[in-house]
Amino acid sequence: MWWLGTGVVLRLQQGLNPNAIITKFGIAGCACISLFTLQLTSNQANELNIFLSFFSAVVLWGCVELSYYLGLISGRHKNPCPPKTLGWDKFNMALGASIWHELLVLGIGLYLVFTQFDSNNSAGLYTYLVLWLMRWSAKLNLFLGVPNFSTSWIPDRLSYISSYIKTGTLTPFFFISVACAALMVYQLLSMSVHVSATHPMIYAVPAVLLILAIVEHLFMLVPFQELKMWNRVFNSKL
Repeated sequence: MWWLGTGVVLRLQQGLNPNAIITKFGIAGCACISLFTLQLTSNQANELNIFLSFFSAVVLWGCVELSYYLGLISGRHKNPCPPKTLGWDKFNMALGASIWHELLVLGIGLYLVFTQFDSNNSAGLYTYLVLWLMRWSAKLNLFLGVPNFSTSWIPDRLSYISSYIKTGTLTPFFFISVACAALMVYQLLSMSVHVSATHPMIYAVPAVLLILAIVEHLFMLVPFQELKMWNRVFNSKL
């Protein structure tokens, strides 16, 4: 679901008209339904509710990402990084290019933390946190430098963000971020073992998602063309 969901978002950002009212209301409507379902399923931890909350968190995340790729909620500027800009100046420009999107992600995350942290079913919360933190980890690694990353999927409306991606090098932050994620996988799986028989999936499902996110990080080390797989599934050229 996570892999196909990413392909769906990439496909939709090609086909949808970002200026159309139906596009804006459609994304907002799906996000609201997902938030409502997350609240509805947080009160009872049975198998159905756990998977519904997971599904809703993934759909919510897809709506948030789609709003960025369509250019609906991005940043305070759309300027490429000037040549020879380094350090804090480059980071400040990179953050400015997506600041409103990052604040949206942060706001939704804090809302879910405050409303679901002590709930009976927090699978949706953990799922969103995994997607959120691992995406921030990926963005920081792309900014600092990774050996391999394809920018061919980036739409023309966001072409300027390619100038903030550094390839050809690898920094210690990559190993730190992957190690922290692996430690979190261990923690989630440990929690799934020590809870009652009806609750393990609350932690096990986000743990598996986190493992896949780690695999996605490892794709940055090798010339793996995952876009070709999406092209075959969706019969399109991303």
